[in-house]
Amino acid sequence: MSVAKPTGHTPSKFGLTMQLEQQQQLRHTLRTLLSPIAHEQDLVISAIEFITEGRGLNVAIYLDGPKGVSIDQCAYFSRSSGVLLDVEDPISGAYNLEVSSPGFNRLIERKEDFIRFLDYNIRIKVAHRKSKIEGVLKDVDDETFTIENDFESRQIRFEDCVSVRLLPTMEQYQNLAPSHSGDTNDK
Repeated sequence: MSVAKPTGHTPSKFGLTMQLEQQQQLRHTLRTLLSPIAHEQDLVISAIEFITEGRGLNVAIYLDGPKGVSIDQCAYFSRSSGVLLDVEDPISGAYNLEVSSPGFNRLIERKEDFIRFLDYNIRIKVAHRKSKIEGVLKDVDDETFTIENDFESRQIRFEDCVSVRLLPTMEQYQNLAPSHSGDTNDK
């Protein structure tokens, strides 16, 4: 379900061209505003993604819960969030709101999910770097996480990440189960 907010602003400052710090601040604002709606249904916001398509902005919100996420829960969250976002207006410009479960190649943003997916394969897009880094998530602390691959073991600061995406092997894919965490804190 989508919510369009037509205004005179262009969405080009969002998505790929939005500064990392702006994205982090907007994620925090949206998570703070919308987490109570997720909690009503025993869900958490697992990730928020800004996607530019053409000249438009899509704000994708991924929900997770102990028993997964149903279509009805996504629809309820989308309707309730759309109303609240229209009132609070944290996003300037037109955008579409997309709500779904995180899927198996999910984005990882919350520290709880980093801990949950220790020893899983991940792909990281780091700020100020053209290439992506792939490896196995090996360690997590308050400010950093460590990945290992055939070439290196590397510690990466959360604040330097544009995105971290799960890349499960077939065995890991079969072992994936819905999250049991209820915390809404960012990384």
